[in-house]
Amino acid sequence: MIHQVEAPGPYDDGRPDFLVNDEPDDEDLADTVHLSDATRAPVTVVRSATADGVPSSSDLEIELTAPLPAGFAYLWVPDPAEGNFRLTGVRRSDGRVLEVGVNAWTTDRTFIGQSRPPRLEPRLHLFDHDSTGHTP
Repeated sequence: MIHQVEAPGPYDDGRPDFLVNDEPDDEDLADTVHLSDATRAPVTVVRSATADGVPSSSDLEIELTAPLPAGFAYLWVPDPAEGNFRLTGVRRSDGRVLEVGVNAWTTDRTFIGQSRPPRLEPRLHLFDHDSTGHTP
């Protein structure tokens, strides 16, 4: 399991869902969401995004643009704040909020499995459905 999430949009039933890696790969990235109704859906991993800058103490808000596909998507990119600031909010360009700690979170390392030590790297993780692709 990668993370407990809440599937948004038409799948939002207030019950937990699970973002998982069902198909083995070198980085154990998410590829499936197990929904609370006992069904599964494919998840597309997106590994690139463009930020309009780096957060600073005088400008804590940045805009992030990513090529997110239709359906479920998992954005897995370097943390634009480089681990220097705590993520406090994510709002899509259409105004919908991704809840921090549930569908938006940061990590400071990537576990790569097979008894290898984790890579120390600040990462931003976003899980969404039919995203607008532009997240201020």
